[in-house]
Parts: sequence; C-alpha cells; structure tokens
Amino acid sequence: MQASGNTSDVAIPAVYVDYGDYQVLRGLAKEYFPVVPYFQVRLTPDESRSWAVANILFARIVAPVVVMLILYTMAFKCRKTRHKKAREALEIKVSRLPKRIHEETKGQEDSLCAICLDVYVPGDELRVLRCRHDFHLRCIDPWLLTRKQSCPLCKAPVFQDEETSLV
Repeated sequence: MQASGNTSDVAIPAVYVDYGDYQVLRGLAKEYFPVVPYFQVRLTPDESRSWAVANILFARIVAPVVVMLILYTMAFKCRKTRHKKAREALEIKVSRLPKRIHEETKGQEDSLCAICLDVYVPGDELRVLRCRHDFHLRCIDPWLLTRKQSCPLCKAPVFQDEETSLV
C-alpha cells in the first residue's frame, strides 16, 4: 500500500520489540481483540540478527582457529630453536674429541675406516673415540651428528653424559 504525494507529515507510531515480546503481544491481541483488531502486531526481520550470527561464527570458529595457529607456530619455533641449540652443543662436543694425523709405520698391517671401508693413507685426519677406535674425520663426524653418539664398531657411548642426544 503506497500513498501518492508527500507523506512526510504522516506519523505512524512504531515500536520495535524482540521475538519473545512479539509472542506476548500477539497472544494479548488475540485474547482481548478477537473480532476487531485495533492494532497490528507484525514481525519484521531484524537486521542486527545477521550481525549476531556473524559475531557468533567469528567467536566460536574463526577466533579459536587463529589462536590455535598462533600457538602452533610459537611451539614450532620453540622446538626448532631448542633443536638447533642441542645440535650446536653436539657439534662443539664432537669437535672437541681428540684427532690425529695418520702416519705410516713399518710392520703395521693396513688399517681401514669401518664407516667408508677405505684404507688409511698417510696424512689422513682421524678422530679418536674414547674406546680407542679411530675413523676418518669426514666419516665419523657426520655419523655422530646425524645418527648415534656411539662407536660404530663396539657401540660404546662416545660421550660421558648422554644429554646431547638428539632423540
């Protein structure tokens, strides 16, 4: 129903109520005015409800996901930093192990590196472990840093304390 012309002087009283109050008013209207309704109760869509749904969606789904991603990223960085420090400490311990230069001695049978199975030649740098086994420096250092901190031959621990293990 539309009016023709200027309708700015028409005053139509209106009150906005929520759904619960709407049901109460509708019940009162049916009870007291069963034949001739003197007023009309009409429920119109509330624009703010769509915002409320969006807020609930954000608060219950999006925000927790974002928080979980932030926490996961922080935990990942902490783990990575802790692993890096442990690796650096292990590198320092490995570098402090004694080393020697292989010299040819007469009457000694040829010895070889148990990791690469190459025969030692004079001038090779060898790393000597606590168990008195020796290996090429280029072979034993990666072994100790990436695999185990034990001798490849006798499985004896290389270090007194096992706190630098990357397990």
